[in-house]
Amino acid sequence: MDRSLVTASVPDGTAEPRYRLLDSPRAYALERLKEAGEEKAVRRRHTQAVAAFCDAAWHQVFSGEVGWQDWLLAFQLDGDDAREAMSQARSMATTSRDRVATPQIGTTRLHASCDMPAARQPNLAEQCTAQVDDSVPPSLRMRIRLRVALTLVGIQPGLALEAARTAWNLDPHGAAPGNDGFLPSLAAFSVAMAVGRRSGGVLVHPQRPDRGRAGCARCPHSHAEAIAFALTDP
Repeated sequence: MDRSLVTASVPDGTAEPRYRLLDSPRAYALERLKEAGEEKAVRRRHTQAVAAFCDAAWHQVFSGEVGWQDWLLAFQLDGDDAREAMSQARSMATTSRDRVATPQIGTTRLHASCDMPAARQPNLAEQCTAQVDDSVPPSLRMRIRLRVALTLVGIQPGLALEAARTAWNLDPHGAAPGNDGFLPSLAAFSVAMAVGRRSGGVLVHPQRPDRGRAGCARCPHSHAEAIAFALTDP
């Protein structure tokens, strides 16, 4: 390793080694890519690879396959890659895949932002949603709005409520596919949390056509229990 072009590190002493190019060879490689006209294509492939990784990480954390702390430590090892890839996706947002990559990466970054200063979290939340349009699948738009709501609920409850209601309206019938099937329940809970945190807020609780106010078809808690939890949570 003393004469290598890469450096290796094992942050916690137990994970697999992480290898990175040293600054000088990295700069040289970027120059050669530019000269060959391949830099943009390579950056796009890197962005798509990181987006796929973040998408899988989002589903993993809710799967029960790994504990929260283990998941957080594992994701933080790739935090720099995620930040750079998200920046690339935002600057290259010329295709639908680029626009999908931003919320895929951003949602997972927000979920892992518990150590980020509160003053920086709204900025990351804004970056996540700035380029979201109809080319982004509804379940992914719902995911990012929910994560924004949960991030901002203790900082900017008004914006959190707006994000939570937007998420709810994206799937009022609980039809989110596959691994995102829990999102409608989380949307109802997020609305309740945001209302409970918002000083002087008036609750206009959403209703499902099939269940009304009695409860959420896909949620283990009734709407009333969710509201009570939100209102009593300090």
